[in-house]
Amino acid sequence: MFALVESGTITQFPKGNKGITIGDNQYPKTIYSLWTEAERNAIGIYTVEIDSTNKKSEKFWINTDITYAFSSGKVIGSYGTATAKRLNDEDAVDENGDKLKDADGNQVINYGL
Repeated sequence: MFALVESGTITQFPKGNKGITIGDNQYPKTIYSLWTEAERNAIGIYTVEIDSTNKKSEKFWINTDITYAFSSGKVIGSYGTATAKRLNDEDAVDENGDKLKDADGNQVINYGL
């Protein structure tokens, strides 16, 4: 995965399967496979590095979306703090704390693991 950085800000994530226009210059798709990292960086294209430190097993955790940042010449994608999934079933409630019922009048259940 690649990111285009202009004036220190990530402006787009080129797919890497087609060329890209930067300013008045058109570059072929081969810049992603044949150019060195340094050559790509010189025109503002960086390889995205994913930091999975906070990513947890999706079976037991709810992970955040990845956020991307450019710093110190690198584009890093990182996860926020994961939230543990419920272990036990519980009654579903609305924003007022009132129990929710389905169309047949049965209590709606939020199922845990």
